[in-house]
Amino acid sequence: MNDIDRARSALHAIDSGCPRAEWVKLAMAIEAAGLTFDDFFEWSRPAHNHRSEADCRSVWRSLDANGGIGAGTLFAKAREAGWREPMNGHGGPRKAEQKAERPAFDFAAVWRDSEAATVDHEYVRRKLGLADGLRVYRGDLKLNGQALDGALLVPALDADGSLRSWQAIPPDGDKRNAPGATIKGASFTVGGAPREGEPLFLCEGVGAAWTAHQTTGKPAVVCFGAGNVETIARQIHERHPKARIVVVADAGKERDAERIAGVVGGAWIAMPDGSPANFDLNDFHQQVRSLEAVAELLAQAKVRPAATTLPPIKSAAALLAQDFAPIRWLIPGLLPEGLMLLAARPKVGKSWLALDVAIACATGGRVFGRPVERGDVLYLALEDNDRRMHSRLSKLGAAGAGLGDLVYATEWPRGAEGAAAIHAWIKAHPGARLVVIDVFTKLRAATEGRETAYSVDYADVSMLKPPADRSISILLVHHTRKAESDDPLDSVSGTLGIGGAADGAWILKRARGSDEAELHLIGRDLEEEGAFAVRFDRSTCRWQWLGDVWKVRMTAERRQALQALTGTPMKPADLAKALGKTQGAVRKMIHDMVQDGQIERGLDGKYRPVEPEGTF
Repeated sequence: MNDIDRARSALHAIDSGCPRAEWVKLAMAIEAAGLTFDDFFEWSRPAHNHRSEADCRSVWRSLDANGGIGAGTLFAKAREAGWREPMNGHGGPRKAEQKAERPAFDFAAVWRDSEAATVDHEYVRRKLGLADGLRVYRGDLKLNGQALDGALLVPALDADGSLRSWQAIPPDGDKRNAPGATIKGASFTVGGAPREGEPLFLCEGVGAAWTAHQTTGKPAVVCFGAGNVETIARQIHERHPKARIVVVADAGKERDAERIAGVVGGAWIAMPDGSPANFDLNDFHQQVRSLEAVAELLAQAKVRPAATTLPPIKSAAALLAQDFAPIRWLIPGLLPEGLMLLAARPKVGKSWLALDVAIACATGGRVFGRPVERGDVLYLALEDNDRRMHSRLSKLGAAGAGLGDLVYATEWPRGAEGAAAIHAWIKAHPGARLVVIDVFTKLRAATEGRETAYSVDYADVSMLKPPADRSISILLVHHTRKAESDDPLDSVSGTLGIGGAADGAWILKRARGSDEAELHLIGRDLEEEGAFAVRFDRSTCRWQWLGDVWKVRMTAERRQALQALTGTPMKPADLAKALGKTQGAVRKMIHDMVQDGQIERGLDGKYRPVEPEGTF
């Protein structure tokens, strides 16, 4: 067993339904052990307190490699949960393994030896629940430091009714899943098997399932966490296609419930407006103390309305007969109308570039030596204050006629309200040509785990697009991640939904301590995409255009090599001889020139120059 498999084995011995602080700490240990986000998410997903993929991804991205938590924490927690160190398969056991080993955790034996639960159990009584099919553990067993004596055990069964795992609900503390036994795809039904043509309620936890069954007399399924609901819904729909599946959403999970209901042709129920996050059906039952009130809530089950008419369908021939106005450019060749990203790592100079564009638009100036169309500008400096804005404007030499057409704000509403305020400003200013949002993160609203990370990113960017009836450019300043990527758009922080929703992007890459950088231009409407060299002038705080990267990178040595290869393709040994250099040095130079697109290797093994495509 290699190190990764060993770490993965240890991980799945630990209950992911632990307190959040411990879960985050384990995430750091998981990363330190060399496991991936997919490992972390798949382990986290079945937990009763799992929020969403977006929440997991947010925690994973925030991990600090120097946070002081190493892989040892993962293995220590696994051993505490009963995990046994696997043999390495190369000879006899190590000294540490020759000692008496703790036996592997037997979750089935714990279930078998536990006593039947009664309605007198404190959790059942507090939740106004039922004891049917449950057990109570008595003993000194601990899971992740949590004593289980007196814990209510809820069985997690597979589709055939066999015990796959269990969830323990201690008298004091958080729920715990049996270590080493996955709860993913397992469930527990309160009130009998699904019935053809009758409702079947899907709930995250056992309390909500108790309430749904007691109120309606119909079966209710415990899914053991939000991350398991869709899996169980699909299983039931496949085995009982005529059952009417009703997804009972905890507060904050409404959109996921609606989507899952649509997948299986079912319905969904939301908690009352104003309910706190994760407020469920049992919480409502305890609040109102009336099954009649619960019945009224369940009667409000919603289904996705069926489409009664086709959406507009257009003729391709009629489209070709139309004349469209040419694309309007704020900066010729660089910045068209629409929504463009400006992304770079922190402290690289993207805000200087964004403000320079804003000033040039307000005054009819130039950027990168190109004229900028004049118009009204709204600059959202959401990381700055008045003092810093004053300093930046002064250093950029902002003065003279037209500067009054540039307005700014350091505070702005978030989310949909913020997007609506931007559109309102555009509507109120017929001469508006540019909106700069610096930075995107400061304009986003909290998602509360209601949707997937991709859909949230795509929606948050899409709602910032300019109105269809206005020719205006919106420049959205954002960050890139630390990891490098062959595709510059993949380096944008977040999911591919951000780049997918934008009309194009400026990706600025600059090494620390260097004034020179690469500006990657990507866009649906850009006639010329590619990488271009730019330089930051520290005296004026402005960016200067240098030209094609491949030309700027050209050294005298490379020019000599290109001259030698022009008209006379050569193999590395021949080129080394022609240049009077060692074969090792020439092979390294050839490798770099191929990477930079300056030369290419033919089928005959000889290298020849490449004429680069795409220049301004």
